[in-house]
Amino acid sequence: MKKLIQFLSLLLAAFIAPLLLFAQSVEVTELTKIFDLETVAATLGSLGGAVIVVTQLLKKWFKAESKSAKWLSWAVSLLLSFLCWQLKVGMFVADASWIWLIINGAFAGLIANGLYDASILQAFKEILKKLGVFR
Repeated sequence: MKKLIQFLSLLLAAFIAPLLLFAQSVEVTELTKIFDLETVAATLGSLGGAVIVVTQLLKKWFKAESKSAKWLSWAVSLLLSFLCWQLKVGMFVADASWIWLIINGAFAGLIANGLYDASILQAFKEILKKLGVFR
């Protein structure tokens, strides 16, 4: 009998606890945006994630296969970074030159195609330091 009471009280707690959590009143002032370009272009990782999502949507529409899907991903990464650069959102604010558009687009393409690695980034940064882009 004692085990039955313990089981029923545990069962009651398992059903009551979620009800108390869902019974909270939360004011919703505005609907959230589905595709916020400011958030997408905030970091290189979020831009790469957006490239993956947009590429997957376009891949079904264009019926792209493996090689053409990779080219589509590279095109989407450059076009999405160009759009963010033109609108001056995210990491493309202030006086970002067109070379940063290409660099960030290339890195977003690397992320989307699964080739991005820390060693690649370090090698590329060393090349840019030798060229004088980084101080």
